[in-house]
Amino acid sequence: ARVRVVNGALNAEPFDVYLTAVGADIAAASPALAAIGYKQAKPASGEDPVEVAAGAHQVRLAPAASKTPLFSANVTVPENGDWLLVVLPDDLAANAVRVLLVRSDDSADATDEIVGE
Repeated sequence: ARVRVVNGALNAEPFDVYLTAVGADIAAASPALAAIGYKQAKPASGEDPVEVAAGAHQVRLAPAASKTPLFSANVTVPENGDWLLVVLPDDLAANAVRVLLVRSDDSADATDEIVGE
């Protein structure tokens, strides 16, 4: 599957995105997408999206250069799907975010909220 991320959360500092196996330690991991600031999309327009194997993954957002997640959720990525993760404010508290999934796959719904843990 192919994944892109847009930061629409004015209350969040720039964040890194980790797409790992469920439960994997991110202490030594590199982010799949780094330092996404407010009103930014990554990968940038014209660049290839991040490729993710089908199956169970954990999505974590952590402030840039930090390993402490501000959002974490388990997801099942479909074979050959196209996903856009849109990060929005949950409220105006610092780093309180929710993630909207916009997808093009076999799902009946084109959008859904990814519920954090």
